[in-house]
Amino acid sequence: MLKLNKLGLAAQQVRRDKLREVLGRKTLPKGKAADVAGFVAATMWNYHPLLAQTAKDADAQQVTTELLGADALTALDGASAERRQVVNLAIVLGAHEANLPKDAWRPAGAFEYSRMGRDARTDYLRFLTTVLGYPLSDVEQVIVGDLDAEASNQPRQLTPGGLAPPHPDGANPPFSSPGAKVAADTSRSAAISSPVLPCAASSSARRSLRTMSSAE
Repeated sequence: MLKLNKLGLAAQQVRRDKLREVLGRKTLPKGKAADVAGFVAATMWNYHPLLAQTAKDADAQQVTTELLGADALTALDGASAERRQVVNLAIVLGAHEANLPKDAWRPAGAFEYSRMGRDARTDYLRFLTTVLGYPLSDVEQVIVGDLDAEASNQPRQLTPGGLAPPHPDGANPPFSSPGAKVAADTSRSAAISSPVLPCAASSSARRSLRTMSSAE
């Protein structure tokens, strides 16, 4: 669990470096204005509470300021119309980043994460991938449901930028498809339900010994 939290922090650093690069531009990425406008509108409509987050280490305005390098209102002052679109995007990205702690990989129910918060994380990371070209790391793929963090306890080298190569021993990696986990669970269930013949043989042997003893 601690390892996954460390991966979450590492992914956060890589992700925010990418966001700073995008938000440092004077204009939105070429050809992406409509997609960005739709994402901003969807966030304000579906996930507007995220914009008011003020929790420790999850303050939306503080994160936005860090990503922009300046207060959002200050950045708007005297900015061109194109640059103001970038600042508007920064405000929304900051809110989503505040909603993505290091342990956001945990499955639903592990903590009191609301359904809205979980859905927002998925929509946010999908946006980063499809619109901004950001490749999801292993732990981020767990968050969106593409990988299963509980499939195996075997260690594997993981990187913030994507999938690591298979374990050289052939051991199952900790991130594998949900189908693999189901197959493994089925195998374990079959093994548990199988008759334990050695125990049965021992019972027969004990009955034979008792019979012999009575005969004597």
